[in-house]
Amino acid sequence: MTSSINSGTNTWSAPSNIALVKYWGKKPVQLPANASLSLTLNKSKTIVKTKWEKCTDKEAQLAFTFEGKETPSFNQKIQKWYESLKREMTFLNQVKLTINSTNTFPHSAGIASSASSMAALSLSLMDLAKTIGVIDLDEASWLKMASSYARLGSGSAARSVYPVAASWGLVDNEFASAVQDIHPVYRDFGDAILIVDSGTKAVSSSLGHELMNKHPYRDLRFAMANRRVGELVELLKKDDFEHFSHLVEVEALELHSMMMTSNPSFILMKPKTLEIIDRVRKARANGHEICFTLDAGPNIHLLYPQRAREFAMKFVSECKSADLLDQGQWIDDQVGNGPTKED
Repeated sequence: MTSSINSGTNTWSAPSNIALVKYWGKKPVQLPANASLSLTLNKSKTIVKTKWEKCTDKEAQLAFTFEGKETPSFNQKIQKWYESLKREMTFLNQVKLTINSTNTFPHSAGIASSASSMAALSLSLMDLAKTIGVIDLDEASWLKMASSYARLGSGSAARSVYPVAASWGLVDNEFASAVQDIHPVYRDFGDAILIVDSGTKAVSSSLGHELMNKHPYRDLRFAMANRRVGELVELLKKDDFEHFSHLVEVEALELHSMMMTSNPSFILMKPKTLEIIDRVRKARANGHEICFTLDAGPNIHLLYPQRAREFAMKFVSECKSADLLDQGQWIDDQVGNGPTKED
């Protein structure tokens, strides 16, 4: 390293995202078997503070804590990611890192914390590389590289480095891309995250991806997902809630049908998940602009344009009163403008 700067700090926050079309199945190394598309959230984010100082090769290390404490399960994943990055970001072999990560949302909320955390970590290290003069890129190239590095830690993290909406696997498998020409209605689209069950999932996403390798509907699923990503990219350019809600809901249910027809099969939805879905559809049949999507779990993301917020909040209140939410938990979020440097 040629920079005269010997130490420093940076703080980055990156939001999670909610996939409208989820990648389910992957190829080495952390590449998607199908294209995906997500909306970038606003309040549900990870904040990463990185302290660094130059050192000898033998002293180079990463000390990572989550909310000030060591978490063995996540530390193992971070260390594996860090070691893989050192082969490309060779300056890491001469830097001692101390990183603390915090989330603005509970771990059990059904929000992809790995997406926000890996995006924030990637952006923090990219910022460090820029500070010490290792890289000098325009913004678009810088984000592509950050997206690619984030992907190595968590596939969905590739999309969290972009504001509003991003696709991955439609243009390139190595990094995600920002969706262009988005209609204003989606730039602050509401997402009420309804926590049906805050427990640990019976089957991890990693195993779910693996089970797609021999799934009988594998090829059809990948083709349908790719087509839907293209269709939704076009729908995001206009205010057409009817078609948007249809595609998003069909996609969510198809994703879960892959789980129910894999070998072995598994079901992540709960009875209360289905009850909320039924209520959403009845409300929309009565003219209310709300719809649902599901990540790989039992919790509902209630999506709506801001003009429908009053009804959406009433709907959430009714779900709480009907004891459909785990201890009444939900998160009031919306589409946001992506990562920010905090200092």
